[in-house]
Amino acid sequence: MIDSEYPYVVKDHNSKTAVVLREGRKYIFLVAMKSGRLTVTKLTPKQFEKAGYAVVQTDVKEVIDRYLRHAAGLTDTAVKELEGAKECLR
Repeated sequence: MIDSEYPYVVKDHNSKTAVVLREGRKYIFLVAMKSGRLTVTKLTPKQFEKAGYAVVQTDVKEVIDRYLRHAAGLTDTAVKELEGAKECLR
């Protein structure tokens, strides 16, 4: 899909950011910033493309830290996935 090391940060056509955690055979797994609890979302490559996601050159660790401090909280799965992604950056 996108030639980038995991995790990486993307923005959609509405300028909302997301952290792409990994890509499977059928789905791209990401955590998107939104109001309410953050969750791990899976999108097909077609859905990902339709949303207009593009890679953003930014400090991925900083974005992950911001997500982990999200005021509305995160699901347990999102916390686990983001902390695992952060470990990959070391």
